Amino acid sequence: MAEVSLSDATSRLEMDRVAPRPDHASLSATILRSLEYPPYRAAFYAASVHALVTSPKFVALVQDGRGVLGARDAKKASPAEATANATAAFAAGAAAMGASTAAASLVARALAGSPANVRAAVAAGAAAVEATQAILRATARRAGLHDSAADVVARQMTDSDVKQVVSVAKAARCGPATARPPRTDADAADDGSAPRVVYVSLPRSAGVQRWRAGLYERVAPFGDADLLYARLSESPGEQLTSYLFRAAVASKGALWFVGSSPSKDAAGVASDYDAADAPEAVTASWYAFDGAAWNAADGLKITLMPDSVAAALAKTSKKSARLAAPSALGA
Repeated sequence: MAEVSLSDATSRLEMDRVAPRPDHASLSATILRSLEYPPYRAAFYAASVHALVTSPKFVALVQDGRGVLGARDAKKASPAEATANATAAFAAGAAAMGASTAAASLVARALAGSPANVRAAVAAGAAAVEATQAILRATARRAGLHDSAADVVARQMTDSDVKQVVSVAKAARCGPATARPPRTDADAADDGSAPRVVYVSLPRSAGVQRWRAGLYERVAPFGDADLLYARLSESPGEQLTSYLFRAAVASKGALWFVGSSPSKDAAGVASDYDAADAPEAVTASWYAFDGAAWNAADGLKITLMPDSVAAALAKTSKKSARLAAPSALGA
């Protein structure tokens, strides 16, 4: 990112001192002064650019034909769009350096008051988005997808990690798992176009249960489950099945399980009591069974995948099917 203009920003901050609380203004001024030193400036820039790369609005702007087509065309964003995105990025950078919300807002307003700072932030963010998507595109290709499908994955999953991208690519290549319960209208995503799909990440401490990590698609419940997700196959002919489900225990409450069948007695992973209506909303601790005892599975994470990814997976009707064409996703 180009150098931030500090003199104008500091002057604007001095004028703002009369409105906000003095402690916020003082902290803001301190952060702005700290940007004169390379280590602090580098940390601020890294957090700011990361905020842009993980912002769906900014990624859409980068990919929008009327907006930022690339780092060299960053000036094509409208002034309002560029300023709004840069302001959010600067606030994230200030927050990463310990600023309160109010102080971060002051830093962001001060820096975004300079058109040069805004242009630099947007250009750096666009370059980072392009680089991230190039890595994800290559990852999807190595996982077996053809070029156009890999491009869809890269563009739709910019804020996802590599493991998630690999799982989506493999599941898209294989198509739907066999012998899976049917989907009902109630299982569809909010837009009605596809079922909910979540990614389950299991930590090393999960031991023998780690193979259960991957993509899970919501399906019609059966067995003990009142909410049920089935794991998507990631290799041709895969026979292992795994389910993520919520079930109630009489007189105690509901909790979430991961097991080879939707039965409370056949689970390999379980949460503490938590009746969350969505698995990604579970806040209770998770535990994994090693064959003899239940052990804490700290670090287990469940992430809701974007609707566009779920829609693409829903269109794969055969094991040899590939990811839906970009046009099918409205790309």
